[in-house]
Amino acid sequence: MIAGALTAVGLLGIMTIGLSLLLIAGLLLAALWLDGVSESDVALVLIGAAAGFVVFGIASLPYHPCRPGETLSDPPLPGQRSACGGTHPAIYFVPAVVALVGAVTSAVVARRPDRGASPTAR
Repeated sequence: MIAGALTAVGLLGIMTIGLSLLLIAGLLLAALWLDGVSESDVALVLIGAAAGFVVFGIASLPYHPCRPGETLSDPPLPGQRSACGGTHPAIYFVPAVVALVGAVTSAVVARRPDRGASPTAR
């Protein structure tokens, strides 16, 4: 889970600290690979990635989009906001849903009795 979370956070912060987090995530994934990766490990990595995206999505709330024609000034005039916008939460929550769907799919495939064999391979 930690490798997935570090990957998600590293991708989000690629312009700042993200490269070092991606390096750490890569080392953790390489350690998993050398230890022998099972199908259940894939689900855990994806759950960690989904958790990383959700944490950053919650941290970016609330989202206040600018209204059409709204101008901002610093310092704000009476009755005027000093800032609007921010990061749209979909940038975090959509990848979290994709990672979660991947985790559930991976877990279902890992629990199948034939362990994911192709139907034509029988």
